[in-house]
Parts: sequence; C-alpha cells; structure tokens
Amino acid sequence: MRLADDMPTVCWVLVGDDGESDLELYPDLVSSHPNGVAGIALRQVEVGSASRGRCWVGEMPLVYGRDGQELLVRLQAHLPS
Repeated sequence: MRLADDMPTVCWVLVGDDGESDLELYPDLVSSHPNGVAGIALRQVEVGSASRGRCWVGEMPLVYGRDGQELLVRLQAHLPS
C-alpha cells in the first residue's frame, strides 16, 4: 500500500497468485485506493484449484489464469486501451 500512497497518480494492475495471501491483501488496496487499481490478476498455483476464470472485487475485475499469457488475455478484456 505504500507504493500506492507514494504514487497516487499511478493506476496499478495487481498481479499475484492464489498460493499466498495476495487474495486477502488486494481487496484492501482496492478499498483504500479505488481509483488507483485497474484490475487484479492471480496465477493459479494451488494443486487441484479449479479454473475460476473471472470474478469481481466490488467493481474491480479479478481474473485467474494458469500462466501470464492466460492472465493477459483475460485482463485485456477489462482494461482501457
């Protein structure tokens, strides 16, 4: 959150994975900086996790994918050109 506070004019795409605490942390960042996050992408690393595709955190797109290419394709549908 410090980066978002230090650079309030930057709009972030948050990229992480579902194997750590990213999914718990990112919604807090979206809540505290609603105009500073364009989307959230989580790589699926947990064994046996089902493909979730796309969800939402409030009005924020949250996409899941097996790798960076899949995340990019899914995010591009939601991010401004």
